[in-house]
Amino acid sequence: MKKRLFKSALFALALGAMMFNHAQATVLSYNISTDNGFEVYLSTDNSIAGTPIGSGNWWPTTYNGSSLTLTPGKTYYLHVYGYDEAGIAAFLGQFSLSGTDHAFANGTNNLLTNTSDWQASSTGWNTYSTPTSLGLNSTTEPWLTVGGGPRPNIDGTATWIWSGDADANNNAYFTTTIQAVPEPSTTMLMGLGGLGIMAMTSAKQRKADRIA
Repeated sequence: MKKRLFKSALFALALGAMMFNHAQATVLSYNISTDNGFEVYLSTDNSIAGTPIGSGNWWPTTYNGSSLTLTPGKTYYLHVYGYDEAGIAAFLGQFSLSGTDHAFANGTNNLLTNTSDWQASSTGWNTYSTPTSLGLNSTTEPWLTVGGGPRPNIDGTATWIWSGDADANNNAYFTTTIQAVPEPSTTMLMGLGGLGIMAMTSAKQRKADRIA
């Protein structure tokens, strides 16, 4: 009896852990508009571009896409390279995480371009500093008039940003952290096993009471 109960507890523990991990699986999704174009990467090293996950080269279009599943326990860096072909330059975006085993630099599963949670460089994936703010998606020219209004599928409070002088710098490298959220502790998982034992013990007792 004890042996069967022990095996059942282990099963409950493993099942609880698998259910927890399944619920935690995280995918990064993005909506981006960049004057003039962009490349987006997911990296585990803030000094390396990383794995390419999307690109676009026509700023009136809002490009969207997603990454592969993020590995629990691993910290990532979201990298966006922006390039300009003429005139003023700017990068605008809205990002989300589908699960709960990772969070953006702001501690949530949703992030807009801003000057608080992003850093930028005009020389490469290094020497980052606070990006230049060019205004909000909902209010900033020249993108409102030329583009026919705010960029669709990006929140109006997202900020157009660039590295340094947006008229002079034709290249910008943006980074923000996607932090790993700690996985469930051993105590939590043991608690799941304990709940399994209690449930099975209660069921056996009810069966014994019915027989008696």
